[in-house]
Formats: sequence, C-alpha cells, structure tokens
Amino acid sequence: MEYKFRAWDSKNKKMIYPAIIGIEEDFCWENERKMLHNCMDWDGEEGFINKPILMLCSPLKDIDGDELYQDDIILDYSGHIGLICYGIVNYYISNMGGYDIMCWYIDYGDGFEEPLENNKVKKIGDKFNNPELVEGI
Repeated sequence: MEYKFRAWDSKNKKMIYPAIIGIEEDFCWENERKMLHNCMDWDGEEGFINKPILMLCSPLKDIDGDELYQDDIILDYSGHIGLICYGIVNYYISNMGGYDIMCWYIDYGDGFEEPLENNKVKKIGDKFNNPELVEGI
C-alpha cells in the first residue's frame, strides 16, 4: 500500500500536497521517495511544511475517480452530506450482532456512521475549504 498525504497550511489558508512534511523537530516524511529524514536537513526547502494538519489518502475513489482523503466532504447516493474519516466504527449486521472494525467511514454527524465504499460517493469539498458544508457534522 502506498501512503500519500495532503496537508492544510493554516498559515496560508490553503490545501497543499507537500513533498516534505515536518512532523517533529527531528522527524520528516518525504512523499516522493517515501523516506524519513531529519527535519533540520530540509528546513527552508521548497515544498517543506512544518507541523501541518495531515490527512491520509484512502485507497478508495469517488464516482468520478478522484482520490478521497480524510476530511473530504462527500455526497452519498441518498443525497446526504458526510465527512470522510478513518478509525474504529461499531458496525451492526442483523443476525450477526455488532462488532468494531478499523476502516474508512463516512461520519454524518448525527451519530450515524457507515463504512466508505469505492466509487459510491461524490467528493464535493473538504472541511477546511468548505466549512459551511459540514457545520452540523
């Protein structure tokens, strides 16, 4: 599995796809070569962002084939708006009961969450650029 990240640059108020991500003073992730580095080696380089709000790319795509990241806002097949998350969800199946699964899921903000399925939703924004779409979530 390939790990890809994007980051919200809160200083410049924009979403970026950084080449180098500074997570701690001595810990950086280089997206292109998928390697860890010492941040002091990269400080000041183009494409470097320090201590960003990171979002992991899911292995799933929307109905248009666009990549889906954590904190993307989606429109589902029923016309409901939700937020893409990654974590533990209590999933209930009749005749089988409930169980916890670690997965990509949609948070609808009303206590209802469901696993995210490939090619079943439409990405309509993200919570940083379009906060008005998820005010109730």
